[in-house]
Amino acid sequence: MDDAGAPFPDDFAAARRLRQRSVWRARLRSAAAATILAAGGVACSKGSANLAGHWKGQRSEGVDPAIVESANAFATHMRVDVKGDTLTLTTPKETRTDHYVVVQEDKTKTVIATDLDGAGDPQTFLFADGKTMRWAVGPTATVVFTKE
Repeated sequence: MDDAGAPFPDDFAAARRLRQRSVWRARLRSAAAATILAAGGVACSKGSANLAGHWKGQRSEGVDPAIVESANAFATHMRVDVKGDTLTLTTPKETRTDHYVVVQEDKTKTVIATDLDGAGDPQTFLFADGKTMRWAVGPTATVVFTKE
């Protein structure tokens, strides 16, 4: 810096190089995440057989006793419709349609990542049988759905 406190031209070049490296690293991380999601999308492009169909909310489970009544009221108005790799969630307040990829799936559990939420916020669905699904919406809370 000079006597007036202004940076020398070398300081500008160093700052620019640092900024370019940060941008490059961010782009590299984004590209890696997109590649991982694309690879998952290629392997599971048809969506989940477990999730496929029309699901109607029945009740909530594992929620704080103080809010059970309102949570159940909300849950009973929820719908999940899945066709291929498209999931539509209908709540009393909104309808949201999104594409998803299967992150993990077996007979009793399906984990997905939606395009909107991304791989950092996976959604877990548990299946007791072919007609009952539990969506894990919190550490202990689930919304129970039945297949229509």
